[in-house]
Amino acid sequence: MLFFSSRKHRSKSSIRPGRCSYRPWLEVLEDRTVPASLSYSTFLHGTVYATAEDSAGNVYVTGSTDSTLPTTPGAFETTGYGAFVAKLNATGTAVLYATYLGNGNSSYGTGTGIAVDAAGDVYVIGDNLNVPTTPNAIASSPSGFAGNTVFVAELNPSGSGLIYSTYLPGAADYRDTASLTGAIAVDGSGNIYVAGGAQAGLPVTAGAYQSAYQGGSGTSNAFFAKINPALSGTASVVYATYLGGNGINGDAATAIALDGAGNAYLEGYTTSTNFPTTSGAFQTTRAGVQDAFVAKINPALSGAASLVYSTYLGGSDGAGGTRGYSGFVPAQTFAIGPAQIDGGIAVDSAGNAYVTSATTSVNFPTTPGAYQVNSNMPNPNKYNVGLTKGPSDVFVTKLNATGSALVYSTYIGGGKGKDNSGTRSGGASIALDSSGDAEVTGWTNSTVFPTKNALQTTNGGDYDAFVTVLNPSGSGLLFSSYFGGSGHDAGFGIALDSAGNAYVGGQTGSANFPTTAGAYQTTAGSGFVLKIDPPADASEVSVPIPAGGTNSAAPDDLRSGKADSWLASSVSTAQIGWSTTWISSFAGNPAWGSYIPFPQTEDSYSVFGDLLALSLTV
Repeated sequence: MLFFSSRKHRSKSSIRPGRCSYRPWLEVLEDRTVPASLSYSTFLHGTVYATAEDSAGNVYVTGSTDSTLPTTPGAFETTGYGAFVAKLNATGTAVLYATYLGNGNSSYGTGTGIAVDAAGDVYVIGDNLNVPTTPNAIASSPSGFAGNTVFVAELNPSGSGLIYSTYLPGAADYRDTASLTGAIAVDGSGNIYVAGGAQAGLPVTAGAYQSAYQGGSGTSNAFFAKINPALSGTASVVYATYLGGNGINGDAATAIALDGAGNAYLEGYTTSTNFPTTSGAFQTTRAGVQDAFVAKINPALSGAASLVYSTYLGGSDGAGGTRGYSGFVPAQTFAIGPAQIDGGIAVDSAGNAYVTSATTSVNFPTTPGAYQVNSNMPNPNKYNVGLTKGPSDVFVTKLNATGSALVYSTYIGGGKGKDNSGTRSGGASIALDSSGDAEVTGWTNSTVFPTKNALQTTNGGDYDAFVTVLNPSGSGLLFSSYFGGSGHDAGFGIALDSAGNAYVGGQTGSANFPTTAGAYQTTAGSGFVLKIDPPADASEVSVPIPAGGTNSAAPDDLRSGKADSWLASSVSTAQIGWSTTWISSFAGNPAWGSYIPFPQTEDSYSVFGDLLALSLTV
């Protein structure tokens, strides 16, 4: 792991006028962005479609694997095929448990959504055969239709047993995928919220917004359900509704997020011209062949009142004069298996929704001042390619709390792919940090995908995963990097801890996918999990010091990720005395510090490491 720091010392003339004339000060010498670092990166024996993390930094993943998953002793199911759940420790050096969920008989099954509660229970939605169910299940077996084998399960903290498990009648696979379906979230009371695609047979409730299935045979409507796993059978379904129209290729929700009041926010795709929208929504008519949609549902209300808002999100024109597709663009990024699904959503404390996915539209709605207002996708007709190989860009959009306007909306991507057929990029998952930065992962085959403070600046193969961080206004990038090797790679899930560290999971077909020393698995596997320490901005801080006195900078100002230089200014020409207390070494190297005396009244102290305290005495 490579670390570096740069130091620029202010001259005497750069001190704020009048500051040195009457009292001493201690201040951060410069605002500085410390580069991101890769804490760990490991292969896994299974494609990862979703990630979650707990307060201890452990990471939980679900996805798809074969019959040779290295399960752990005492795991709930040590044999199987398809859907799996694994928990990695905070350093990425060990799997604390790994278990199957069902047995797809050599050709079936995956987990597509995961959440964890404060007690360490893990909640999963997926699609598989032979998943054991609990006595209070809504349904103990699949509904019998091909692709209608969606399950919802809650595992105990050790991964050794089920607390709740059920099949969900009516729920179905996404179109153009095999066994990929559904998103999941959990509230503080243990209620489970799920969304996806459904056909006839969903156990809708009396207060549903839409009680009848509107789609055709072989398609789906989006659906949303809230489940209380402490109850039994259909009584456990607190609220369930369809949300869709009669589009030829149907509708489905691909992502879900919750706010503190228990409202659910859905992101997905629709081909329906009669998809339900609400009065005053940002976009009330479908613009392309297929648009994304964003909807907010309050399951405590009934009927029309429960759909707080719903809006299309898409453009009419695709590259090369084709019609636009937004919200789900099959892009043949898969290293193994048939396809991936695109789309993520997050919500902030003010109720603003942040969504990401893919679009082929060159007039997707963007906002002035956004990072990338215009698409630069090349003309797909030049290369005689169709939708599944045509150009697409990532989009990241922030909707206001009422769903009536865009706060910001931007493309990310563009340029040609390695095969010159046009860039193919898509956003698969999004998360927010405490500063309002939006962190996105997905996939791209672009050789000019934008990078900043990157850990990998070039495309390593046909498709790479990426991680990109947008600033709170959506006007610029704080970080953006490829992650991949010489094969097909894609990021599908991202989760953040309270410090802003990003945990990313996905799939890889690269034997040379970048891993770190000591990681759990450094030999090739079909999935990966990595942790990124994000770049950190050093905010300028000033602390007055009484003449002849001592003061200390706060520990938060002393972390190497915050700032590395401080300036002391004194009314006296006497040498300023520095006192340091180190916490530990930094990145395995001895922490160190030094001061550079300036003429007359100033000293600068530089730090490379983590300090418990830095004091100066005048």
